[in-house]
Amino acid sequence: MNNLAPIGLSTYKRINHLKKTVEALKNNKLAKESDLYIFSDAPKKGDEKEVAEVREYLKSINGFKKMHIFEREENNRVYNNREGARYLLDKYGKIIFLEEDQVSHPMFLKYMNDALNFFYNDKKIFAICGYCVPVKFKTKHENNFFLSVYFGLPYATWSDRGRTKVVERKDQYIELKKNKNLKKKIKKTHPQLINALKLMHEGKLDAGDYKINFHMKKFDLYCITPVRSMINNIGYDGSGVHCGKTDRWNVNFDNVEKINFISGYKYDKRMDKEIYMYKRMWISKLPLLCRKTMFIISIILKKLKIK
Repeated sequence: MNNLAPIGLSTYKRINHLKKTVEALKNNKLAKESDLYIFSDAPKKGDEKEVAEVREYLKSINGFKKMHIFEREENNRVYNNREGARYLLDKYGKIIFLEEDQVSHPMFLKYMNDALNFFYNDKKIFAICGYCVPVKFKTKHENNFFLSVYFGLPYATWSDRGRTKVVERKDQYIELKKNKNLKKKIKKTHPQLINALKLMHEGKLDAGDYKINFHMKKFDLYCITPVRSMINNIGYDGSGVHCGKTDRWNVNFDNVEKINFISGYKYDKRMDKEIYMYKRMWISKLPLLCRKTMFIISIILKKLKIK
């Protein structure tokens, strides 16, 4: 597993976002040794010009070991992403996958590749995440920690973790309704997942990230997450499909010269709680003590069944 993982990158029509993402990848130390696969989704009616500009730009990209471009003939965002990931996992057994609005730290590729190698034999690790919310975590581990919530923007994983099958499932909400203990566990750190699974069951949503989160909760799996984010998502400017417009998820890159991974350390639920509290928009800017107090109160109220 010491060879470098292929890089998958899905794109549609946001050429300015794509250029920033590609240029950041080129500045990574392992870019010249890595193969880059770009999956270009076909245009919807009215987007032909923008997609044509993206595809023309793709031809000019250099700075990687090899370039591979896949131009879809039919528009399907979900298929473009999932089929691209499936192709690379089947071909190489592992993958690093981004979207067109994810600007990377210069150490991003090293972080992801080193983690793929280090945790390959630990089957409790489902994936490596490149992004982390802008929270100052109190942890003895300088570079990374276990997380039971999956941030798939971007991610790295191995074919034997079964990601392809997980994101194609359609019966997870039915399973959740039958499993009260699992539902209780999900409510503690990822309560919004329940409604998301319901929407997917009703055919109103198809989100692989939520399906993976359910899978991880069910089997007590974890992600390796950087203490200091290796990615800044620039899609929260109103241009993305699901992102909206906000600066809450923006991060500032720290200087990272060395990456260490430690085997044998345990999952710390406090890290999940910190992220859960940050994601609750209306309290996210309160002092840490206030957020923790409100979190504890909410748990007590739930136990008392008081709304």
